[in-house]
Amino acid sequence: MTHRASSPELTKMREYPDRRSGAVRPSARRLLIPVLLAFVCAIPLLDRPVRAQEDDEETEEVTLTFSVQSFHENVVSLKFYSRDRDIVWPDDEEVYLLDDSEVHEFTLACEPGEQICYGAWVRGEGETTWGCGQDCDEDCEECCYIADDSETPVIRLNP
Repeated sequence: MTHRASSPELTKMREYPDRRSGAVRPSARRLLIPVLLAFVCAIPLLDRPVRAQEDDEETEEVTLTFSVQSFHENVVSLKFYSRDRDIVWPDDEEVYLLDDSEVHEFTLACEPGEQICYGAWVRGEGETTWGCGQDCDEDCEECCYIADDSETPVIRLNP
C-alpha cells in the first residue's frame, strides 16, 4: 500500500506529531518566536550593576527585640534611639509606658548592624532615669545593642 503526501493521515501526522517524537507543533512554533524574542530583550536586564544589589542590601531590615521590666512604683516612660540614624521608637511624640512589673517585649525593625539604645524615666519627673535617659543624652554602659535579628536579656529598671 502506497501513501501519497496529500493523504489526510500524513498531513495530520506532520502537523500534530506523536509526543514521543519531540517535534514542535505548528501552533507551538508560533508561540516560540515571541517567547525567544522576550528572552533576548530581557538579557540586558540580567546584567545589573553591583551597586543596585548593594542598595537592596542597605534597605534590608532586621529586628531587635528588647525585653524590659520595671520595678518602679510609678509609671515609667520608655523610648529607643538609634545611634546610627535619626530615628526614635515609637516616634518623637509618643513613648512606651511601663505601668506594671511584667516583662514587656518591644520588637523594632532596624537596619543590619544598627546600634539601638534604650532610655527610660519616671513619668512626670526628670530625675530618675535608666539607660541613656529621656533624650538619650546621658552616658550609659550596657544600654545599647546591635540589631541582628536578636533579643536582649531582660532589662530590669530598679528604683
